[in-house]
Amino acid sequence: IENKEKAQAQLQPQAQPARPEALHLLVNEALIAESDHFKFVQNFENFHKFSRGLKIAKDGDRDLVAKEDCYLIFPKSDIKEGTVTSYLAVLNPWT
Repeated sequence: IENKEKAQAQLQPQAQPARPEALHLLVNEALIAESDHFKFVQNFENFHKFSRGLKIAKDGDRDLVAKEDCYLIFPKSDIKEGTVTSYLAVLNPWT
């Protein structure tokens, strides 16, 4: 009986893991380091979501904050003055 129960359990459909919802984003800003002192406030992952007003980075004396709800795209760790450090994207309003 035990083997029969195991066999029946194996035939039951297995729950599939939930697929993450696809994001349709529109890149609307490139963050460019204006100094060699650019530093993200923490080690952000790609697609980190920010609410409007949250601090993203510090660049010398300048605080960079999210102007609107947005996502951080391709944050770089090797940052030099004049280089793109990352991009900011918003949800695409046309999708």
